[in-house]
Amino acid sequence: MQQIDTRAGTRLDWIDGAKGIAIALVVLVHVQYILSLLDLPTSSTYWTLLDATSPMRMPGFFLISGLFVHRFLSTPSETFQRKRVLSFLYLFGVWAAITLAVERLWPFWLGADEAATVARSDLGIHFLRLETPLWYLVALPAFHLLWWGTRRLPAAVPLAATGVAWLAIDLGWLELPGLWNSTGLRGMVQFAFFFMVGARLSTSVRAAVSRLRPLSALAVLGAWVAYWGFVPEGRLTPLLAVPALFAAASLLTATRLRPWLLLLGRRTLPLYLMNWLAVSAIAGAWLRIDPPSTPVMQYVVPGVTLVAAVGLMTAVWQVTRRIDWLYVMPHEVGDFLLSGTTRESGVLGESGRNPEVLSVHAPFPAPAVPR
Repeated sequence: MQQIDTRAGTRLDWIDGAKGIAIALVVLVHVQYILSLLDLPTSSTYWTLLDATSPMRMPGFFLISGLFVHRFLSTPSETFQRKRVLSFLYLFGVWAAITLAVERLWPFWLGADEAATVARSDLGIHFLRLETPLWYLVALPAFHLLWWGTRRLPAAVPLAATGVAWLAIDLGWLELPGLWNSTGLRGMVQFAFFFMVGARLSTSVRAAVSRLRPLSALAVLGAWVAYWGFVPEGRLTPLLAVPALFAAASLLTATRLRPWLLLLGRRTLPLYLMNWLAVSAIAGAWLRIDPPSTPVMQYVVPGVTLVAAVGLMTAVWQVTRRIDWLYVMPHEVGDFLLSGTTRESGVLGESGRNPEVLSVHAPFPAPAVPR
């Protein structure tokens, strides 16, 4: 297994592998959901898999995102605002507009009723309430701002505060009222803890995973499978599920699946941005084929849809990756958005230094051409 390496440009396979597993599961969730909405064949086996891995997906993604935040302790506040706040909000706006435009075409491809069923572009219902697959792009800036505002405090303070919020949601102590109880708004309360774990315990997390050997990784994964098997409705499951995700990534990146997992893990941004639209497009083809809901087709249709959607997203990304503004906020836009702020004032004005800045790549990097 890999050891911690802080040399510039170094990537850790288990991080990309975990991201690859998580993004594949996210796409599969949307495959199952959209196919079910359109009364196309789905299998209960896939739902069982998704139920079992639900505590891994978003907690794992947010924890990984937090692992990289310390690199911004040694950067000016303007850089932090531009790269960790405004860039994500920019992408949310751009891809919300793209979703709105593409979904105007769905009645011609899916049919009017079916298009209304899968639509996720209503301004009030979806975007303002964050009942949209793009909600992650709003949660990340919020979590980064929370980290920045509490970075001078002892780690126990933000970990305890966000931990209580997570427990309140997970244990059913808190239910957001009415319109506030949406996927995105609930997720922002529920998952801030995992981002903070990654941000505040980054060195410990990376060291623990890097020390895993095949037997210990199997033990972690086995403990999660056993727990879920005996207590499928158990609480606090991410505490075991996220380590199991990292253990699975450590094991699978040592097999022939490694290139595929790393390929997915290094392209999470375009896959994340496009997957709802891509799955909807593939579902339109299935509506024309009208496959029978036989036991075999209940496995085949979601499986083929998953592979086809990933292939479609990869093809679109290959064609559009040179169009920088689709994936990276133009510098001029950042200048405009920052023009009304004071660089060295308020919560975002304090700068800090960290002698151990991480040199691994962030899960959603912002190079000139995204991977």
